[in-house]
Amino acid sequence: MFRIVRMRLEQETRKTINDTSRMREHVEARAAIANAVRPFGNLDWIGSVFGKDHSTICHYLKEHDAMLQFYPTYANLFTIALRIVDEVSDEMGLLPIHTTTESGVTHQIAVYTNTIIELQRRVKKLQSLAIMEEKE
Repeated sequence: MFRIVRMRLEQETRKTINDTSRMREHVEARAAIANAVRPFGNLDWIGSVFGKDHSTICHYLKEHDAMLQFYPTYANLFTIALRIVDEVSDEMGLLPIHTTTESGVTHQIAVYTNTIIELQRRVKKLQSLAIMEEKE
């Protein structure tokens, strides 16, 4: 599943993700996929898609909220990745795995709720900017 999600994200964005690059665009793409697929696997499985170990994936998960807040490109990639994960999981008939409290349903709801709140805040800000531009 993880490799399919990666392949589809690369196709949709028309950008290949470099597993060894530390350039922001590649890090953001890896983090977006890692955060989107998190309900479906453990850190080692997710890391194997990028040739990374669990600690790198753990770092991506910890940085998710900050990246959503400060990097619009990350928020866009994460939104695309979530949609692709939903499509692929439906196609494959996969359900999220929930083996620990940390990755349980309550935690995932909190993560997605925070994501929605941040994206709504960003939409309001952009709408305000659009209104200001119309007045000028």
